[in-house]
Amino acid sequence: LLLSFGSEKNMVDNGLVVSQLFWNLISEELGIHGVVDRKMTDKERLKLQKKIERASARSDSDSDEDRIECDGADLSKWSPDAINLQQITHLVGVNCAELCISEYITNFFKSINFNKKKLTEIDSRTSSFGELAELYLNNNKIEVMRNLPPTLKEVYLYSNQISSVSQPGSPGLLHAGLGYNQLCDSQIANLVRFYPNLVSIDVSWNNLCDLDGLASYLTHLASLKMLYVVGNPLTLKKSYWNFLSSQLQHLQVLDDIEILRESEEMKKLKSFKNKSSLHSSMMSGRSPERKNVKASFIIDDMTIPKDTIDVGLDINVLGNLKGFCFTEDHLAGVEELTDKKLKETAYWAKITLPGLVDQPLLTATKYWKED
Repeated sequence: LLLSFGSEKNMVDNGLVVSQLFWNLISEELGIHGVVDRKMTDKERLKLQKKIERASARSDSDSDEDRIECDGADLSKWSPDAINLQQITHLVGVNCAELCISEYITNFFKSINFNKKKLTEIDSRTSSFGELAELYLNNNKIEVMRNLPPTLKEVYLYSNQISSVSQPGSPGLLHAGLGYNQLCDSQIANLVRFYPNLVSIDVSWNNLCDLDGLASYLTHLASLKMLYVVGNPLTLKKSYWNFLSSQLQHLQVLDDIEILRESEEMKKLKSFKNKSSLHSSMMSGRSPERKNVKASFIIDDMTIPKDTIDVGLDINVLGNLKGFCFTEDHLAGVEELTDKKLKETAYWAKITLPGLVDQPLLTATKYWKED
């Protein structure tokens, strides 16, 4: 069965559909005609591969390479894969039977750019592209998001007339670019249901009004990291950014602003804020004297900068000493001035936050000259 579009239902109001444009380009720009609409057998695939290898071994003409590069300038505008396919047609010929099989050609393409082509529909044949990962359909007249290839990872449908999301087809879709369309609140539910693995969604400048509903739907997307909703009526609420960032805990970027999350360590520290005090125990042969002192620490390496934390700190001094205290830097001079034995006193400090930090923070040694 040869591919034909004359009597197909995917001719919509004298406008182009995706697969029709694709096959027109295959015919007009690559010169491949008489494509048979069927799957390719393993035998045919192996046979074509051998033909390509033999032709590659024979081909060393610089003029042919220059011509291919020149012709490929226009092809790269709609797909870099079209250039590679053109090189194969120069090797084995456009009339090669194995080359003129629809499955081989559609599976050859990983990326297609059909921006500004006056397309009106993503037709059912578009879903037959078995290896397509990127599809750019910006600035067209498409009304329904559907019939996406099963392998698609990114789809760009900005500035269309999309008001409906229908028919699951790309369970592995990671990015949906749907800005500047006509989506309403109910279609977010379809987007979440049909594409559960989305990491990035752009639905900016649509008709979304229900802030609570949007958050409720998107909580089901465990992998969602980036969200763009600017330009929708729901963003007229001043608290929309804080609300969505707090409801969607996995989100990292909202409307191009990075969300700074508190680390677990910071949460624990803040829970002790204003509840701890500094205790000093002086052991001098009598009951230790305890003093309450407030200490503040600036945490520089946490997610939220410039936050002041009040903590409890135990400082202990051992020894029942009299005399004068000298630092270690002056120790040598002290030894020269006296033959009396110097006593050594150990100081240490420990943060007292149960379950968080319970280890020595610093240790200092001071030396005392006996009276």
